[in-house]
Amino acid sequence: YYDEQDSLVGAMVVNKTGMKEFFPENILSYIAIHTDFRRLGLGTLMLDDAVKICKGKIFVQLPDGDSSLSFFKKHGFRKDTVGLVRTKKVQLFHSN
Repeated sequence: YYDEQDSLVGAMVVNKTGMKEFFPENILSYIAIHTDFRRLGLGTLMLDDAVKICKGKIFVQLPDGDSSLSFFKKHGFRKDTVGLVRTKKVQLFHSN
């Protein structure tokens, strides 16, 4: 998304999974808006475009307490799954 001077002010990436039987058909993996253009409706415009283009569900994953949670809820997103993360411990090996 560009402004009148052709400067990039917003970007969004939605990946089509092709796995609607197992996972939502689309994953919103990235959305960003330049700080000078926030709270002007651009995020709403971008999400509306994604909904028009995508077929099926759109999934977005947010960390606990993410400030954008209310934005997504306002635009019809709801809690659907629970994500779990396991971090692998790194082992350091010493050679003598």
